[in-house]
Formats: sequence, C-alpha cells, structure tokens
Amino acid sequence: MTKNKAGVEEVLKYLNFFMFGSLIIGGIVSLFLKGGLGITSFVLGWLIGFLNFRSTKKDGIGTIERVVEGLSPEKGAFLYIAKFFLRLFATGVILFVGLALLKLNVYYIVAGISVVYLQVFLGSIYSFYIKKLEIV
Repeated sequence: MTKNKAGVEEVLKYLNFFMFGSLIIGGIVSLFLKGGLGITSFVLGWLIGFLNFRSTKKDGIGTIERVVEGLSPEKGAFLYIAKFFLRLFATGVILFVGLALLKLNVYYIVAGISVVYLQVFLGSIYSFYIKKLEIV
C-alpha cells in the first residue's frame, strides 16, 4: 500500500471543500428549522470556528518558520500561546455580543462552531486514510 505525496496546501484544499460544504448544508437545515435567526446563529458560529482554525494554522506555520530562521523556541512558543489566548478572548467577546445583544440562538452557534472542527476531523480522515495522502 503506497502513499501519495502531497503538500499542506493540497490537504487544506480538501478541508476547505468539506468546511464550505458543511456551511451550505448546515445553513439550509438551520433555515428550515429555525428561520432567519437559526441561519444567522449557525453562520456566526461557523465563521468563529473557521476563522479560529485558519488563524491557528497560519500562526502555527509562521511560528515554525520563524524558529527555523533563528527565533528561540521559547520565544516562539510564548508568541504562539499569547496569540492563541488573544484569539480566545476575541471569540468570547464575539459570542457575548451575539448572545446578549443580538439574542442569537446558542444551540445553532455551538452547532456552527462544532461542525467546522468535525469537518476538519472528517476531512483529515478522508485525506490521509481514503486518499492515502502523505504530507511532505
């Protein structure tokens, strides 16, 4: 059983396909179940999850590149963790505004956030076990 060689961008192409597909399907389902409030809540949750995933990926790759270029690993780890906690704080502020001020549905927000990470998991299984891709 041989594995196909693939770059990170090729694997992320599959993940993006799965994530945008889940946005469309989840948006349609939430529209039928709860109407405009449901789709707004689901899309907000999906955007939070998607932006957190993309920025975490970008920061991780950037930190590794800076450490390879000569930045001390301790400083690189500190910067990565600091950005992670700032992103976590921003997520909390966005959720507060959505829940307290806009009165969005918490269940659909959680569903939107969860579906992104479920799609990352399923997309990874698809890429590495079904397509037999290997990151080089």
